[in-house]
Amino acid sequence: MGTWGIGLYSDDYALDIRTMVSAVLRLPMNGDELLDLLRKEELCADNPDDSDHFIFWLVVADQFARRGVECEEAKRRALEIIDKGLGLQDLEERGMSPGDLKARQKKLAELAEKIRNPPPAKPRKTIKSKQPFLAEKGSVWCYPTMEGETINPYFKSVEEEGFVQDGWGAMLVVDRGHAFEFLAWYAVVPVYLRSTVKPTLDDVVKARLYLVQWHSWDPSTKSKVSGGAGTLSRSHMNKMQFELLGKVNLNEAMIPEHLTEYANSHAASDCGITGALHVALERKNGPPVKRWLA
Repeated sequence: MGTWGIGLYSDDYALDIRTMVSAVLRLPMNGDELLDLLRKEELCADNPDDSDHFIFWLVVADQFARRGVECEEAKRRALEIIDKGLGLQDLEERGMSPGDLKARQKKLAELAEKIRNPPPAKPRKTIKSKQPFLAEKGSVWCYPTMEGETINPYFKSVEEEGFVQDGWGAMLVVDRGHAFEFLAWYAVVPVYLRSTVKPTLDDVVKARLYLVQWHSWDPSTKSKVSGGAGTLSRSHMNKMQFELLGKVNLNEAMIPEHLTEYANSHAASDCGITGALHVALERKNGPPVKRWLA
């Protein structure tokens, strides 16, 4: 828990879970099935010793109640936490003042009432079929960059972002899949290009990958290839000006597991691949692309 206050969503983790719940509610599943998915992704759900355990159940029950999703388990867990004051005990141990604890208790009592008496359910819009893939495994793409970074697709335009192209970047799609059988995700690695000229497929094959910048407080990051998993929409592909250069055959045994580690959670939260392509702080002496090819 990074920060907390008297409101449920003053907590950082609560905001993250709210985003994830919103994403999985797009799936054509009932409340029990949705809860199972969330519990598999969030290990704190079944670990009372985790500081986020109570927040998980309160947020899930709140969001289900707001969206008209029936789930007795989520309701029971949340009401038990509120009625027994379990979440308050945790916050008291973390240093919340008596006044804030009292205000929090009032907020939780209001939440309990909403959970017990939710508003009338409304039909929710769900995905009817699997999201189609937009990029193949082994496909190589190039895109314009400024100081090594991609266009930020969350801005309305490059002018609003202040993006002025001064080079080119490239990425290799090393894996793809469907989270929860419906939500498409892609694992990508950025490629280090020395030239400011638009690259060819051959240029990318001859280039090197990036390494994650090593941090003294996290030695596990040392020597990891930069990249990761996320979502990709047609709109973002257009905004980032992706161009397909071609396709290569991958030696799948060479692909590190950490690149797909957060695939499901990023797909559920609709976290795009933009972050995986961030290279401003990365080292440029990674392994050659050829080493990953069959």
